[in-house]
Amino acid sequence: MSLIYQILGKPFRDNALHVCLSTGSSLYRFLFDCGEAVLSGMGLSEIQENDGLFFSHFHTDHIAGMDSFIRVNYDRSHKKVKVYGPEDTLRVLGHRLQGFTWNLVQNNRCIWEVQEIQKQKIHKGLYYTSEGFSSIHDYSIFPWEKTIDSQDFFDIKAISLYHGIPSLGYLIQEKCKFNIDKEKLASLGFSHGPWLKKVKEYSNTQKEDMIKIGEREYNLKELQEFLLVPIPGESIAYLTDFLLDDNTEKNLLDFLPKGCILVCESQYSKEDKDLARKNYHLTSEDAAHIAKISEAKELILIHFSQRYQSYQIMKMLEDAMSIFPETHLPQEWISFFREC
Repeated sequence: MSLIYQILGKPFRDNALHVCLSTGSSLYRFLFDCGEAVLSGMGLSEIQENDGLFFSHFHTDHIAGMDSFIRVNYDRSHKKVKVYGPEDTLRVLGHRLQGFTWNLVQNNRCIWEVQEIQKQKIHKGLYYTSEGFSSIHDYSIFPWEKTIDSQDFFDIKAISLYHGIPSLGYLIQEKCKFNIDKEKLASLGFSHGPWLKKVKEYSNTQKEDMIKIGEREYNLKELQEFLLVPIPGESIAYLTDFLLDDNTEKNLLDFLPKGCILVCESQYSKEDKDLARKNYHLTSEDAAHIAKISEAKELILIHFSQRYQSYQIMKMLEDAMSIFPETHLPQEWISFFREC
């Protein structure tokens, strides 16, 4: 599986994260936040094939581009439009969708699935384009703990954060893969064959837990534990607009896997630490601290305050690199800062 990401929006403007995830047989596209003009550089087909829009919160710089998303996706019929967000998502999205006149959509089959992620519970409902999004259907509530969507090859997880209001961070994590330990296989005197697929795919829920190899029968679970070597999958996290306190730090350590690509806000410099705390934001050093203690693979800094000049951003980058050397600016922004 491969994971490709892109930072949307320009420096000192609204930013978002776009992730493409290829499983080899399928391609998934996810968007995290949708501020003003963040979709301007994307092709229509990319937006129309979106598999999930995830909001951290609903301050204007994170949702101001939603009209463009609606305009492209309101009438698609080949798959649901899925939207996730924090407390109040069902109300906010309902009003957003109802903020247009829909008089020519009666035969449209598009369905919007909206999930509001509250503490320990997800509130889910459906809106239909054919009704002009006038009411919510199939409203339901179910529990959650970290994972909000699970597919065959990956999980999407969320973490509750605090920005003076409820906010969410997100993680896409490839599921662990398993390789055969060739030396252990040889030690058993076995050769490769179709039976190895059964070992890899064995689950405790299966009724049959034995397999015949040659003239003998073996326990599948024991073979699995002996022969398979776990290979951690790729992961990328999106964290923005929150206060870093001791409890949040503890929760993030439990949430972030080692080797994760971390896309994180860097709203303020270390000199403006008090201002960052007052406004429930991070400094560049805060972001680097999170990357260091979570043993991230890489830290990408985004969401800079407009109060700073380009040379000050470079100083913020240096401050972060002194704590976590693998800190970078988005590749898409390199030319902007070189020209300044």
